[in-house]
Amino acid sequence: MPEFACAASLQPAGDDCFLITFRDVPEACAECLDVNAAHSLGLKSLLPALNQRLRWGRALPLSPALHPGEFLIYLPFTVCAKVLLCTELARLGFALPSAEGRLRAAVRLQMPLVEFERLADLNHHSRIETIERAFARLGLVLQPALQVQ
Repeated sequence: MPEFACAASLQPAGDDCFLITFRDVPEACAECLDVNAAHSLGLKSLLPALNQRLRWGRALPLSPALHPGEFLIYLPFTVCAKVLLCTELARLGFALPSAEGRLRAAVRLQMPLVEFERLADLNHHSRIETIERAFARLGLVLQPALQVQ
């Protein structure tokens, strides 16, 4: 099972400022004034970049091996569930980058296109019940798991 996290690094970027970058997602970066804010600001910059990659059918760089000086930023559970759903739909042959593919996916999941668009948007705060219902319509069950960090 993949680890839903991305490797990040924190570099000084001037007076009391730090730059958060992602080795495998160079289009995502953020600045923070406080090292303690690095995780939340990093996640805020990471989600739109991953959303674009998902929308265009590009692979998401999850389960990274850490290099020295890096730390992991874990994705929220609902985002992980959405990534799994979109990955499964792509595996089933739904071309999510195309409008036709998204419409076909919405029909398969028995939901309006606008609801599917929100479900496939990593930035949208979907209810976990909606994501579970989509998996059920594919004959799948979403099962959470715990692991020691």
